[in-house]
Amino acid sequence: MPYRKLTTRPISLAALLAWIAVGLGCRQDSKTPVPPVRSQKTAKSLGTTAISLSPHQRNEANHINAIANLAIKQATDQDNWSSESLAEWASQQLGELAHLPFDQSRDQVVAAFHLVVAKDAITENVRSMDWQSHYSDSIIQVARTGPSTAGATPPSSSESLLDWMHSLHDSQGRIKFKIVQIDVADDSFTTLVRTEIYLPSESSVRQQTMHWTCRWTLPTENRTAPQVQRIDIADAEQVTSQVPDRIQFQDVTANVLSGNESYSQQMLPGIPEWMNTAPKEFMSQFGYHGMAVGDVNGDGLDDIYVCDAGGLPNRLYVQQSDGTAKDMSAAAGVDFLDDSVGALLIDLDNDGDQDLVVGVDPVLQIAENDGQGNFTRRRSISLNTESFSLAAADFDQDGLTDIYVCGYNLRKKDPTDRGLPFPVPYFDATNGGRNFLLRNVGQFEFSDVTSQVGLDQNNNRFSMAAAWQDFDNDGDQDLYVANDFGRNNLYRNDGGKFQDIANQANVEDHASGMSVAWADYDRDGHMDLYVGNMFSAAGNRITYQRQFAPQANPRAVNWMQRMARGNTLFAARPDGSFDDVSETLGVNMGRWAWSSCFADINNDGWQDLVIANGYFTNQKVDDL
Repeated sequence: MPYRKLTTRPISLAALLAWIAVGLGCRQDSKTPVPPVRSQKTAKSLGTTAISLSPHQRNEANHINAIANLAIKQATDQDNWSSESLAEWASQQLGELAHLPFDQSRDQVVAAFHLVVAKDAITENVRSMDWQSHYSDSIIQVARTGPSTAGATPPSSSESLLDWMHSLHDSQGRIKFKIVQIDVADDSFTTLVRTEIYLPSESSVRQQTMHWTCRWTLPTENRTAPQVQRIDIADAEQVTSQVPDRIQFQDVTANVLSGNESYSQQMLPGIPEWMNTAPKEFMSQFGYHGMAVGDVNGDGLDDIYVCDAGGLPNRLYVQQSDGTAKDMSAAAGVDFLDDSVGALLIDLDNDGDQDLVVGVDPVLQIAENDGQGNFTRRRSISLNTESFSLAAADFDQDGLTDIYVCGYNLRKKDPTDRGLPFPVPYFDATNGGRNFLLRNVGQFEFSDVTSQVGLDQNNNRFSMAAAWQDFDNDGDQDLYVANDFGRNNLYRNDGGKFQDIANQANVEDHASGMSVAWADYDRDGHMDLYVGNMFSAAGNRITYQRQFAPQANPRAVNWMQRMARGNTLFAARPDGSFDDVSETLGVNMGRWAWSSCFADINNDGWQDLVIANGYFTNQKVDDL
């Protein structure tokens, strides 16, 4: 994750969107008063328990206390969003439902259950889903319900739901809930709940993903929390995996790397540990460093080059014949100590081996490979930008591989000349860093031809990733650029000159672009496009509320709603445009998708999708 994103995502997307909405004219919402839910817990977790300001003091200190105010708003009961207070409350209730005390007496379990689900509640029978097979091979079976089958089973009682949950517990299964939508009425509210269920057995494991529509009643004098009155299942999918030991993929990182001292002493400790001993100015605290895979010594085995934070050497792990990898960083001359982000292993001089390109901010380092995995630095190109991602192709078809650099932001430039370091506006920023196309002219010399070939068009965004592909089948390489905080670019290559056609091709994908991958997923002869973005449950709830930015331009509101939707799959059309088929095919939910790629993981000839996602993974109790 980019270093400076702390200035734009310091609390949560929910708090940030609420803050933006206030700036766009958000109405106060007080028709549904809700008692405090977790303000003390949140205040402690954010380190803000000492902040206790009167309204007058808040106004007086507003110009210097914006972050503290955002921290206060992180507590839903301290904000003016009744929908978020209710969503938080309902989420806590669903958490109780997921962890019923089945180790206690039946009466205690029933009592705990009915604190969440009313005794007279109507629920759909989860045991009797009308599953219809959609895919099957020797390992994986996929079944689904849909609008025609979900809800087709007769309604059931709340006791039936309790019995099913008891059987789930007995089989060592798990259930998780996430509220992704909420609609508030005068005396009730309705939530759409993403429900994920894990069901193991001796020979297989099942994963069920459902959307439950839950209707809740508000608390009363005799009941201190909202209660579920009805559950309907909007849609459901079940994936059954039949593999030995129920493990389809196994983490072998330690098996491959643990023989190296750098693995235990450098790779395993988290960034917070290193920030206690290294200067923060030279270290990215979010660990967004990239890597490159290639065969550096020509033995036919893939090796790994791993970028790291400032003060920590980059590592080159060379694969051995037994499947382990040996740290050859220092011996190979590539253990750069500067903060490094993007890297490539590519043949720049057409001698048959793979050379190294590393974004060692703010300089691009280029090193020549002697064919045995020993590198000599040949060029250092100062770019005054953060090289978030690198992409290589022979754009002008002269036989030499060229390099495209995603510049992200301007923080490496002279502070007197760089303007604001954060995106403005958040949902359509055009004050990002400059990207570069470096033309390979031979002998490890490169020329900046960005403006000359037309790539300075819309070259002012927060670019995180790029990928080359001949999407229009005309024989030259086109370029797609995924941008954070707004619109993306599709540069069509017409004989070495580029034009941004993202808008007319319907691939601007107004979101938080973080990755891009090309493949012909439907095997129609046209390359399709998958873009990794952010899925935000809070964003999906907030941006669809009536009080959200009522005075704003509807197009701006649509853009903010789009930013929370998630990933995008664009299906190519023969005319060079694309259709957004993400929701139709169910591939938009990739969570916070930092990286994504197509891969045929089950060897059936069809391209599947693999997504790397998440946020902070540190273990502090106040970690956001």
